[in-house]
Amino acid sequence: MGLAKFALRTTVGGIIMGHGLQKLKGSFGGPGLEGTAKMMESLGLHPPKYQAWAVALSETVGGGLTAAGFLSPLGPSMIMGSQAVAINKVHLKNGFWSHKGGYEYNLTLMAAAFALAELGPGGFSLDRLFGKRRYGAGWALASAGLALGAAAATVQLAQKFRPKEVEGDYGAGGSTAGAAGTNGGSADSSGFGTASSDAGRAATGTGGGMSSDAGRAATGTGGGMSGDAGRAATKAGGTPGGASTETGGGATS
Repeated sequence: MGLAKFALRTTVGGIIMGHGLQKLKGSFGGPGLEGTAKMMESLGLHPPKYQAWAVALSETVGGGLTAAGFLSPLGPSMIMGSQAVAINKVHLKNGFWSHKGGYEYNLTLMAAAFALAELGPGGFSLDRLFGKRRYGAGWALASAGLALGAAAATVQLAQKFRPKEVEGDYGAGGSTAGAAGTNGGSADSSGFGTASSDAGRAATGTGGGMSSDAGRAATGTGGGMSGDAGRAATKAGGTPGGASTETGGGATS
């Protein structure tokens, strides 16, 4: 049993510690702190610099403590916490299986860490050397609770420190269907701008749509844009170059 614990502990702890060193030092081809901060920002984990430090230290220290069998079950708890955040922010939306980017691998690591928290680090460990025995169902549940609580706090802090959205005449409240994007921005029906398309497109009104090259706008119910340059379609005896006033009419620029 002692050898089994040693094998499980050093494997799981060593893998997690390696991931932590990738983030902390750029070891093993990792991104380092700068790259990790950019990754945190892309995941909506704010402030990204401090989130990068948090995940790097959590994995490096937690993995190292687990591998050494020291201060157990703190190391397994840190592993469970970091993996819970990874599942929430990265993998959950992709489903279960890892080949689709799911949380299969992360859940396996959490289960192994929980098992180590209950079983203890075993005889070949620093805790046993110093005569420390902290394991059992109670310790395992406490470590899991600590991990999930820390993960939840991390997500909540990220939400609190998220940069405020720029609000103007177009955005909040949903009364209009869009905010104007810059450098190729467009807007969706929720009122929050998204940076996609060619240049400076904006849509307002219910069902406003966008397509073409630059600077087009659609207003009104069902209003839409299409075409290359200077064309206009009319429905009720309109003149060339004019725009229909009927509901659902489309204008092309």
